[in-house]
Amino acid sequence: MAVFGSNRPWLIIFAFVIGLVLVTIANGENIFLEWHVAIDSSIRPAFADQPVITINGMFPGPLINATTNDLVQVNVFNDMDEPLLFTWNGIQQRLNSWQDGVSGTNCAIQPGTNWTYVFQTKDQIGSFFYFPSLNFQKAGGGYGPFRVNNRIVIPVPFPKPEAEFDLLIGDWYNKSYKEIKSMMNNELWAYQNLPNVMLMNGKGSYLDPNATQHESFTVTNGKTYRFRILNVGTAWSFNFQIQNHRMVLVETEGSYTEKITLDSLDVHVGQSYSVLVTADQDPADYYIVASPKMSNATGNNSLIGVAVLHYDTSTTPATGLLPGKPDPFDINFSRDQAKSIRWNLTTGAARPNPQGTFNVSNVTLSQSFLLRGSSSFIDGAPFYTVNNVSYLTPDTPLKLADQFANGSGVYELDKFPVNSSILDPVRGVFVASGIHKGWIEIVFQNKLQVIDSWHLDGFGFYVVGFGDGEWRPEFRSSYNTYNPVVRSTAQVYPGGWTAVYAFLDNPGMWNLRSQLLKNWYLGQELYLRVYDPDPNPAKERLPPENLIYCGKFQPPAGPPGPSAGPPPKASPPGNSAPPQQKLWFLHILAVYIVTVLLIGWRMSFQKGTHLVVNCLDYVHADLWGPESVKSHGGNTYFLSIVDDYSRKVEPASLVEHLEQPEAAKLENYPLPNNEDQDEEGELSENIEEAQNDNLAEYQIARDRVRREIRPPTRFSYADLIYTALVVSAEIQNVEPETYEEAMSSRDRDKWLSAIKEEMKSLKLNKTWSLVPKQTD
Repeated sequence: MAVFGSNRPWLIIFAFVIGLVLVTIANGENIFLEWHVAIDSSIRPAFADQPVITINGMFPGPLINATTNDLVQVNVFNDMDEPLLFTWNGIQQRLNSWQDGVSGTNCAIQPGTNWTYVFQTKDQIGSFFYFPSLNFQKAGGGYGPFRVNNRIVIPVPFPKPEAEFDLLIGDWYNKSYKEIKSMMNNELWAYQNLPNVMLMNGKGSYLDPNATQHESFTVTNGKTYRFRILNVGTAWSFNFQIQNHRMVLVETEGSYTEKITLDSLDVHVGQSYSVLVTADQDPADYYIVASPKMSNATGNNSLIGVAVLHYDTSTTPATGLLPGKPDPFDINFSRDQAKSIRWNLTTGAARPNPQGTFNVSNVTLSQSFLLRGSSSFIDGAPFYTVNNVSYLTPDTPLKLADQFANGSGVYELDKFPVNSSILDPVRGVFVASGIHKGWIEIVFQNKLQVIDSWHLDGFGFYVVGFGDGEWRPEFRSSYNTYNPVVRSTAQVYPGGWTAVYAFLDNPGMWNLRSQLLKNWYLGQELYLRVYDPDPNPAKERLPPENLIYCGKFQPPAGPPGPSAGPPPKASPPGNSAPPQQKLWFLHILAVYIVTVLLIGWRMSFQKGTHLVVNCLDYVHADLWGPESVKSHGGNTYFLSIVDDYSRKVEPASLVEHLEQPEAAKLENYPLPNNEDQDEEGELSENIEEAQNDNLAEYQIARDRVRREIRPPTRFSYADLIYTALVVSAEIQNVEPETYEEAMSSRDRDKWLSAIKEEMKSLKLNKTWSLVPKQTD
């Protein structure tokens, strides 16, 4: 229920304007990008003549700087000599795997053509990156940073830094990526030879005499900076540190973490972190170092990436030995650090409600996978496998086959086991079923001698456990289900296991892969088909209008070809955002009109936090506004309340308060059948059954004994209005609106429980007093 000041026409105009603003905030902006992807052999990042994949002449590629819910449209022109796709590492492509950009979802963009990706950064924040997903091209570049910033109405859980830096760190071969790919049928190259250079933002080491340039970041003494660290490499995990400076970890791949202060940080292939660094040392230049894990590299070895942190008043160059680092072979150090990275449960992220609202402490698992990553020879050639199956990429994308032939002739669903390994290694199209809106447990078992990384497109991993040796079911008792960090890529240590949970609420065809490029290229992947039979495009997007056909399927007669440029702003192909915007607009307008015209009573209210068990978010706030009549506490405000009980079960019963100066308290006006209340104030079932009748005789009293005030800490003023509208929008046409509807629904028992908890909370927290209504 939302309550505003007295009914005045200008309030409607004010609410209408606020509604329009919130529509924009909720749906985001349109971002139009045009990329020309080409080969440049003059960059020479490893001091060798080799092709480097550039975007608009840049290596690394340009920053995509988006905000939650923005609509991103990237028109990719393939100016290379081979097919191309881009994937968006960590961007979940909500309901829209058509835009995921991997071989199982998309036909490639052929040389000399272009195609426009259209996707939304729906309900996400954080640090990510993009890269080319076909033909071993990631080893040739083409990657770049992708930020998803908080909306302005949702506070970031740390002070705004002076500046933000994207630091893309990755290993690099000193040979052409095409040459490396051609040697993957050789055991030495498939299993042993690794990249031999570490680049920082595409540049060589500060200590390497052969490097023509190195990376440097200029800071001011006393200021704090955010470094977004991304491992864009193909093989090496690395340890990151800044000489004489400590780091505060605050975010990883779209999740705000509990703040921990670190001297160094292990970053595994495909992972991203945000750290805060304060320039609190004597003005000078300091080393920024990325040292490979599981390697003996030391000193000015080209495999150690070195950049410079430069104080703007410094006259002292960085010299001397590199700072000490953890033992690169100390797995326990790395694992313990990983376990210490926990989810911040109290802060909002993409949405105002705290991240901890979505937890795994009491979930019921629908599926459990045990996936063993290993290597095998098949027909004399080296491959990597999952449960002894090396993925064989078909000519037709799985998603295309799923759409037009239910997969027939391209793949057989659930052909291979997900909990055990087949006896003899084979190559095959590995597609497993995921239960829509079910919780899945995936245990990754690493049979290799390197640190592996696993990534699932479309979802976030709740990383609940790490361990040595073979995983066993009894290890579930050691899981952290209270505050596991949520991320898109999880490391698996040599000879060990990592356990993750995921909630499969995103229908589509999703790639589950090793982030190690050789492993992925040689078959260590599968696809998870999460199917929702509802054909409603609001449940899963239809194929985009500019869909590229290939393999078994050709374009129907007369359709438009791949887009020659950015699609029209009013109706971007393959995305229903404009209709969604219309629905948002109409719904928010309706909310405000009903609020102002029909529920326009003024209510006094003390600022505080009211928490309800087993219910939706409960929002109470004093909001400043132009109403001239002051509240009981002396403030001038609009009041916005969203709660499950008063809005959906009996909104008409919580209305105008008494204006008597000393209204009696609840204990003086007990509910009927007071003897049916237990010692803790819980209502008996008799009272629950009679709520619709009883509450109609009561109203909220303003003047009562003041309870302890607990000021809200989670939201700013604008956040509370936004939260009210979001919750209202999300429950439309889903939740019952009256007591009778609640009692006749299939969730009757849950609603009774919610009512019971609400009434108990109202009494125990002394949030309101209920008194008999005045009679006319």
